[in-house]
Amino acid sequence: MSEVNISELNDSQVIGWLNRGGLKASADGEIGLWNEAESALGALSAAQVRTGVSSGNSLQLQARDVDGTSWTSFLTLTAGNTPTCAIDRTVIGATTPAAATFTTINGKTPSAFGLSLWDAADAAAARSTLGVNKHYMSLSQSSGSAIGDGDTRYVTEAILTTAEGYATRLYPMHTGTITRVIVQTSCQAVNGSNETATVYLRKNASSDTTLSSSVQFNSARQVYDVTGLNVSVSSGDYFTFKVAFPTYATNPTGVLMRIDVEITY
Repeated sequence: MSEVNISELNDSQVIGWLNRGGLKASADGEIGLWNEAESALGALSAAQVRTGVSSGNSLQLQARDVDGTSWTSFLTLTAGNTPTCAIDRTVIGATTPAAATFTTINGKTPSAFGLSLWDAADAAAARSTLGVNKHYMSLSQSSGSAIGDGDTRYVTEAILTTAEGYATRLYPMHTGTITRVIVQTSCQAVNGSNETATVYLRKNASSDTTLSSSVQFNSARQVYDVTGLNVSVSSGDYFTFKVAFPTYATNPTGVLMRIDVEITY
């Protein structure tokens, strides 16, 4: 077809492609978007793109899905008593739209905490904000143990055993990362001298992570809070706690230990 300048359109003259719609000048002089059936889709007036004037009239921005041989809508404007604008895809092209600043959502003003959840990057970040991204496990002895020089012991719910086995194991209920362990020690009979023991977090009976090399058994109770850990655990993994005792001037007896583990997921 021949080229026609928009400024030269006569009433009801159409610029477009066969069966594809195009531009058409209306009787009142507005330039409009029309479909292939010559039904009005919208009007170009004062540099505006608009829907039709009837409720339910819509205007869409679409891109061609080439291999799917179909059109994909990315933005839909719909006329009505309360007009709407729907963004039909979260990502436009390869760019994620910038976050909007909301003053109200469904008529309610969100709190700073509510907005922090809205802005969470993913489910893990939202769980972290809510404080529900942590799981806790523990082992606590019920019977005291006498410790020999240079002993290697493993924490159970009964005694500090010399054999690593099923009674020494904890199986995590969530896939995640061990980030913190609290070790508590006490002597119910004889306090030991001031030599220090080393406590290890042992994963799958093969990989040791040192928790502390300064653990003492010379008082009724001591607490060692170990943070900044990064030990991954998943389904099927298990972990134990190994204690390497020193040679004592005075050996502790009635030794009790409690271990609390924090798993972040």
